[in-house]
Amino acid sequence: MREFTNSCDVRNRNLIWAILIFVVGGVVGFARPSQGEDIERIQALEGEVQALREQIDRVFTPQIPDETTPPKLQIRGFGNLDYQFDTSTDETTNNFANGGVDLFITSQISRKLSFLNETVFEFGEGGENILDIERVLLKYEHADG
Repeated sequence: MREFTNSCDVRNRNLIWAILIFVVGGVVGFARPSQGEDIERIQALEGEVQALREQIDRVFTPQIPDETTPPKLQIRGFGNLDYQFDTSTDETTNNFANGGVDLFITSQISRKLSFLNETVFEFGEGGENILDIERVLLKYEHADG
């Protein structure tokens, strides 16, 4: 590195720094949006957040029927399907096996009464079928609200 030995070099160095600071500061100043644009952008983002909150409320709020609407029964479920490949014997065997089916049944019977059931159908290796009722819940809410 070169050392500055006289005052002329020091002044040149200070002038270069001043020009750099002015140029960089000017570029940053021009890139910054005005306060009015900031406020408009904030208001637009707040509107988007409010719309998303309303969507979430519509999706996740349970739909409670009035007294004249018949109850709605929802049946959901999932299953397990396995593929087996066996080469341990002289014959190679390939087959699919159904591991089980799980049904999840819910119903909002009235404003205060709801029902939930989980039933599992299992299929054994010997061909036996097993019906397993995992849970049954009948819920009554006595308080208004």
